This record gives sequence, structure tokens and C-alpha cells, in this order.
Amino acid sequence: NKDASPEVLRHRLLLLQSKLAAEEKGRAAAQERVVVLAEQMLDKDKELAALTSVIEAEKETKKRKKKSERLREVEAQVMSLITKLREAEMDKDQVDHKLTEKEEESRIKGRKISELIFKLQVEEEAKARYLEELVELRNQAVRQGAAGEGGAGGAGGTGGKG
Repeated sequence: NKDASPEVLRHRLLLLQSKLAAEEKGRAAAQERVVVLAEQMLDKDKELAALTSVIEAEKETKKRKKKSERLREVEAQVMSLITKLREAEMDKDQVDHKLTEKEEESRIKGRKISELIFKLQVEEEAKARYLEELVELRNQAVRQGAAGEGGAGGAGGTGGKG
């Protein structure tokens, strides 16, 4: 926006920077969540491996009916763990997807911040040019006024009683 003052641009820049910081915090939290989910998946894998070995051992022995019932219970536990593992994998995928979205949003906001910084620099350079032109015009006016006073005998002077 060419009409936006540097103060407005600075305010927008501060807002975008705070949003970017919040996005970075969200991204970091999402990454921590992914780590926690991965650790949970590893734990579940260990439990699954342990239960699988129990199931295999019980299948090999084929003991009494109680063992057969226990085997079914363990298989049910394994199936439950497999379901939980799949759910954890889906949660991880969702967190990864959200993380990717947040990273893209952060990149977009970073680009916007860069654009605003550039616009602010352009505005400040223009302001500096205008100030230089104003000083130059003022100096020219003073020079012209001084030249005019010399020829007119002090007729446009700076402090007579009139």
C-alpha cells in the first residue's frame, strides 16, 4: 500500500513478527508432539514384539485349555495394541501434516515481512530524498531572498517595526 505510513508499516511488521513467533512456537510444539508419538510407537513396538513372542511360545507348547484362553486374551491384546499403534501412526501423520502447513504459513509470513521491510526502506529513502529537496529549496529561497534584499534596500527584512 503506497498510502501506508512508515508507522503503519512498522506496526504491521511487528504484528507479523509476533504471529511468526507464535507460529514458530506452534511448530516447535508440534515437533515435540511428533517426538512423543514416535517414542510411544517405539514402546508399542516393543510391547508388540514381547506379546508376539509370548503368543508364539504359547502356540508352540499347546498346553491345556487355560493356556488356549490366555492365548486368545494375548492375541486380543496384540490386536488392541496394533489398533493403538495404527491410531498413533495416524495421529503422527496428522501432526506432520499440520507441521507442514504451519511451516508453509511461516514461509508466507516471512515473505510478507520481507516485502514490508522493503516497502519501509523505500518509504524511508523517499522521505530522505524529500527532506534533502526541502532543505535545498529552503537554501535556494534564502539565497534568493538575500539577493533580493541587497537590491531592494532591506525591503523584505526580518524585523522592522513597520
